[in-house]
Amino acid sequence: MREVITTTALITFPKGGVPLYKAAGSGFLSKKGAPESVSPENFFVIIQYTARDQDHASRLIYEEHKLSKEMKEAKGILALWCFVPETSEDEVDITIFMRLSNESYYGDVESRLRSFE
Repeated sequence: MREVITTTALITFPKGGVPLYKAAGSGFLSKKGAPESVSPENFFVIIQYTARDQDHASRLIYEEHKLSKEMKEAKGILALWCFVPETSEDEVDITIFMRLSNESYYGDVESRLRSFE
């Protein structure tokens, strides 16, 4: 199941309060030639996948490795991170965060995500 998150209020919180996430899978914080500072033109995409259990989560993270490599080569994608909650639940929410140069690159990202799914 995929949910495109448009506001941080949609990110679910674990029992007891503030969510704690750890990096998972692969990803890149920046790539060669990408500006370090955020500009007003940048567009951020946060996508959350729900895995039924740890086995499904492991498979999804394995596939995310391939997605990350593909996205690193794509034009307009400045950063990609993958996170999982630190707490262990029956279902695992895997969150992918992307920073794009601008909104015009979203269509390409959307099609890559569809093939990833």
